[in-house]
Amino acid sequence: MGDVVVRSYTPARPGQRSTVIHIYCSERADPGFVTDAGVRRCGTLCLDLTDTLYHQPGPAEAWSPARRGAGGGGGRREIRARMTFGDTEIRVDAVDVSSGRCVRAGIDFLNK
Repeated sequence: MGDVVVRSYTPARPGQRSTVIHIYCSERADPGFVTDAGVRRCGTLCLDLTDTLYHQPGPAEAWSPARRGAGGGGGRREIRARMTFGDTEIRVDAVDVSSGRCVRAGIDFLNK
């Protein structure tokens, strides 16, 4: 309780609209892998990446190294998620590092 975990995520491909991250839990204090005994998926975190600055390039646009460094998006996108674990909840704040914009984040604990 009260632990804060910060992780950075990068979409696998340009134009990706969301990133899904599974959250696992265990009553053991030191699980090593999600396949260990007693570890189970308890939720799914979804980061909404829809943003007009980061769009799938059309045929006239190339994902060149020069374009990747441009301020108009199109480069390697980093999303920094901060998860705060409470007694009965997990609070998530996510930010697009390059633009400073908040990213909508939601956790689903019911749909397995």
